[in-house]
This record gives sequence, C-alpha cells and structure tokens, in this order.
Amino acid sequence: MHLGNKKINKMLKELEAHNLIYRSHQGLGKPNKIYVYDLLKADNSNWLPKQFKHRKGRTNEKEIL
Repeated sequence: MHLGNKKINKMLKELEAHNLIYRSHQGLGKPNKIYVYDLLKADNSNWLPKQFKHRKGRTNEKEIL
C-alpha cells in the first residue's frame, strides 16, 4: 500500500475511535490482535456487544467484542 507507520497507526486509531475494530494486547513481544466488529449485527437495534472476559474473570467495559 506504500504507507508509512504513522499513517497506518493514525488509520487504526480512527477505526478504533469509530468502534469498527478492537485491538487486543498480547504482551511479551507478541503482536497485537486486531478484531473487526460484525457490521451486519450493528444495524440491528436490539444488538448489544458482548464483553470480553480476562483470564482472571474480570470484565473490562473497554474490551468489547
């Protein structure tokens, strides 16, 4: 695509700000996982996003799948 790192990061932040993607941090030098939200379900007025649970059982409201 011939785009620089700054442009890609800016585009990813914009997609995340509009709730179109979710980035999960893995740590330990591993790359982040990027999840794309199901846009067809978002059109449904009864649709509510599922919450992502940590391995320890805690739920973080920012982490929604």
